[in-house]
Amino acid sequence: MSRIKKRGLDYFPISTDFIHDRIVRRIMKSEGDAAVTVLVETLCSIYTNEGYYALADALFYEDLADNLYEKDAAYVQRVITLASEYGLFNSTLFREYGLLTSADIQRQFLFATKRRNISLIDERYYLLSPEEQTPAISSGKGKEHEEDTSKSPKANQETVPGENPQINSGKDREINPAVNSEKGSERNPETVLNPPKKKNCTKVKMQQLSL
Repeated sequence: MSRIKKRGLDYFPISTDFIHDRIVRRIMKSEGDAAVTVLVETLCSIYTNEGYYALADALFYEDLADNLYEKDAAYVQRVITLASEYGLFNSTLFREYGLLTSADIQRQFLFATKRRNISLIDERYYLLSPEEQTPAISSGKGKEHEEDTSKSPKANQETVPGENPQINSGKDREINPAVNSEKGSERNPETVLNPPKKKNCTKVKMQQLSL
């Protein structure tokens, strides 16, 4: 069986001054210190499941309330509603679709999944500019293309006829061995094995005198 492709993230960064953020402090002032736990659990749910959003329905509120002491689903809903009104989550998507997301969450999701083959965000919920999505989707392919090009030995070489020693040297030796040799014996091995016989001039002259 093929493995199910993971949608969410294994971890996500959180600012060290998250608890001192102005929005967080306003929510804490209104709903108490437990509001911080609700916000952190909400972010964990967003990044873990879909990666860039979470559906805030009755079941979602109850699940988060189960991890709190002396707090119910109504309390969780009040905290999340304030967070969307104050800008921690996008208020328009929360009102229309009941989705919890933001531009920072989507930006972090694209950055964390840029090595994946596909890291898309539904265009209905997209809060970033088109320029911010294109590099995150195409960088993996571009990187593979660069690696494939660098591995090819002919990638950065220009082929010029007659200037490749690996091609010309073998042909020259096969077609005309005399071109690559300096000694005549190497040009014609038969002249070394069977040298021409010299005529005996002295014997010829003696025969003429005797006549």
